[in-house]
Amino acid sequence: MKLPSVAAPPTPGSPNPLCFYWFSDHIEIQNPGGLYGLVTPETFPNQNDYRNPKIAEIMKTLGFVNQFGRGVFRAQTLLEENGNSQPSFETETPTYFLVAIEESHRGDDSIHQQ
Repeated sequence: MKLPSVAAPPTPGSPNPLCFYWFSDHIEIQNPGGLYGLVTPETFPNQNDYRNPKIAEIMKTLGFVNQFGRGVFRAQTLLEENGNSQPSFETETPTYFLVAIEESHRGDDSIHQQ
């Protein structure tokens, strides 16, 4: 989830940085500025748009991105493969965009089956 957040950085000139919060049971990624351009709560995550397309293009050129518009779907697949629940997205607030990812419970069953 970090790479899609970096590809869609906060609004230029915003005094608020992109923030990563690590709690005991989940991680939150908060991007000030909310959804951008063509992306709305109704079209997310199927629609993409970039505040700074140059950053997105550089990330693709350097190999950090293999296809535009696939980062959220790829992250969801990797989280599922890791045993995490799907991330929750707060998209309704125009001043920020929030992703919360719960901790993985993979392997917990084997501990309790003894």
